[in-house]
Amino acid sequence: MTTFCIGPVCVPAYALFPLLYFFLQWSWDWIKKNALGMNDQTDFPNSRVIHIKSKEDWGNVLQQHKEIGRTLVVDFTASWCGPCRTIKPFFHEQSVKYPCAMFVTVDVDELKQIAKESGVNAMPTFQFYKDGKRCDEIRGADRARLEQCIKNLYVEVELPEETSSSGLPNTSSRKQQ
Repeated sequence: MTTFCIGPVCVPAYALFPLLYFFLQWSWDWIKKNALGMNDQTDFPNSRVIHIKSKEDWGNVLQQHKEIGRTLVVDFTASWCGPCRTIKPFFHEQSVKYPCAMFVTVDVDELKQIAKESGVNAMPTFQFYKDGKRCDEIRGADRARLEQCIKNLYVEVELPEETSSSGLPNTSSRKQQ
């Protein structure tokens, strides 16, 4: 059996495995957070970006966008995409800067069908919808162009006061008026 001795203290090799495991786990957590940018939600506490998690969420967002008349900005992204991670903070900042627009993200790996139906074949792709129709698209992480498109399509509307449990605006009170 292999042992490691430092002075009068000898430790069997198998006793070092828990320490090695702890170090590797800590290293992986650090890499995920700092190098891979996998610390999503904690970085953007004031963000108004809606994360689409299902085809139903996507349908609800499109429907509410039409009913309310808000500009819809969609970020088609992927967790492994470097340019997507680079522009992500800027996208979240824009959601705060332009409150009358709806900002959503779609992970193309989780919702491949939506990405395919939307004609997305590069990441990041930003699509802009107005009055229920796609009116512009940007491929790539171009901050200036993204903000310019948002400004061009931005329309101030009365925001709904309530939101549903999914984080999507509740339009039921607006329909009754």
